[in-house]
Amino acid sequence: SHPIFTQKPDQVLRRTQMSTPTDLGTQVATRLTGEITVPKTGKYIFSITADDRAVLFVSKKNQPSSRREIARLDSWTEPESWRGREGQNSLPMPLNRGEVLEIEALHVQGGGPGHLKVGIREVSGMVQEPITSNLSNGGS
Repeated sequence: SHPIFTQKPDQVLRRTQMSTPTDLGTQVATRLTGEITVPKTGKYIFSITADDRAVLFVSKKNQPSSRREIARLDSWTEPESWRGREGQNSLPMPLNRGEVLEIEALHVQGGGPGHLKVGIREVSGMVQEPITSNLSNGGS
């Protein structure tokens, strides 16, 4: 609900992974958006790491009414701290191979270096933190 997200962005960048640079600066807001094609049927957990606050939404492609908040951080984490804070990981989500999801992460940074990353892991295997453009190849 931060009012900054109703304004036109100062800068738009195309990224090959769902992450910002590690040192964004102070007093900034970030929106990361992307699509994921689920590589195989299974249960997946989405995660965020951020400095300072962030929220993660997911929806089925072209179905805005399916948009829902799945993870949230109300205070900062280290850039590679993917687990340990309440709410920073979604509950396991059953997804089907070929399903396309739209992802949106919103982030507000006060003081300090600032960062935002979105990750995904399959409950039984694949981990990609942060998500990169080669998710369909099995991740890392």
